[in-house]
Amino acid sequence: MTDRFGDCLLSCVRGRHLPSSRNQPNACIPEGYTNVIKSVRTFTLVLLIAATLSAQRYPRSRGVANSASPLPAYKGLTATFHGVLKELNKKEIVIQNDEEQTVSIRRGSKTKFFKDDKEIKPKDLETESLVTVDASEDNDLKPTALKVTVDPNQKPKEKPELVKR
Repeated sequence: MTDRFGDCLLSCVRGRHLPSSRNQPNACIPEGYTNVIKSVRTFTLVLLIAATLSAQRYPRSRGVANSASPLPAYKGLTATFHGVLKELNKKEIVIQNDEEQTVSIRRGSKTKFFKDDKEIKPKDLETESLVTVDASEDNDLKPTALKVTVDPNQKPKEKPELVKR
């Protein structure tokens, strides 16, 4: 039966085999295999439909998300920096904190300078004075100074000298 089935199937594939009558369209396929072939076709059809539906379930994002506000949940947070004023120019404020780290903070049009609770001009600040800078994140996530306050009663910490023995 297997040889006859193989020969018959090959002749069907090559187009040489013609069914003997219209009542036997699947003359090459033995009777037990027709249900198997129907099951395989049904399974393949279900698999293709499932793959198509799952591809439509999660569409791909098109374009770039709204880049104007990358983190809207964190908008308005401020940070406070304490340290010695090292440099002050029209674009930035550079301070050095207690851990000897240099921090550069942008200076904007809304930056205000205070000394003894009175507003002062930026040119009145001296380098090497202790300051407190309140800053918030800009749209590009860099700190921008809002308020710069000169600390009146605090003196910079002096480094202890090493004693040689």
